[in-house]
Amino acid sequence: IKLAKRGRDTVQWQGVITVLFVAGIYCLAYVPFMSYHVIYYNLYPDISAADMSLKTKAFFYLQLFTITNAISYLNNLANLFVYYISIKSFKQFINSKLPSGIQAHGNRESSVLSNVAAKPSGTLSTQQSTI
Repeated sequence: IKLAKRGRDTVQWQGVITVLFVAGIYCLAYVPFMSYHVIYYNLYPDISAADMSLKTKAFFYLQLFTITNAISYLNNLANLFVYYISIKSFKQFINSKLPSGIQAHGNRESSVLSNVAAKPSGTLSTQQSTI
């Protein structure tokens, strides 16, 4: 496998780590969904859905399928956090679009300290009182 390189033959570790995390989370998110299909088709290979009892249909279709399918969609949500943690430019972009009260913990502390210095003593904002 050929890794992406910048000038001077250095590997872009940020990209390598991001790809490894995204691929790992993808695999973890789809293991329950794939397991559901393997179990279902091995237990009922020749039986049509009409031959199953109502209790079995409810278990496989309503419970297991829905839960395993929902877990696989968590992969999309996890990608947002992986990108935020591993890609500095993505983190800067997100922080520039969010209001100062919602930004990452480190940024929030500095904004709270600047708010404390700007307010007269004896008054607290709701943001300061919750921290």
